[in-house]
Amino acid sequence: MVVKERRGRKRYILFISDKKVDIAARIVYREGNFGIARCWHREVNKTRNALEKAGARTLKTSGTIKKLKEYISKFLPGGAV
Repeated sequence: MVVKERRGRKRYILFISDKKVDIAARIVYREGNFGIARCWHREVNKTRNALEKAGARTLKTSGTIKKLKEYISKFLPGGAV
């Protein structure tokens, strides 16, 4: 048995929203209209649905914040996050 199998894995969901999003998931990063929410791997669909219900549009899901920040940097002026 893998150690993380019991503990669970985290996933990070990149979203974009014009307004402040208030959901049960933890928002770990905000930059302009972009945000990153953290959830457990088994709750990705539930968290994605909650974000969309709150008025946000989900863009991408990843296992690391670093990859999502690199993805955001493509859209921001100057390309730095």
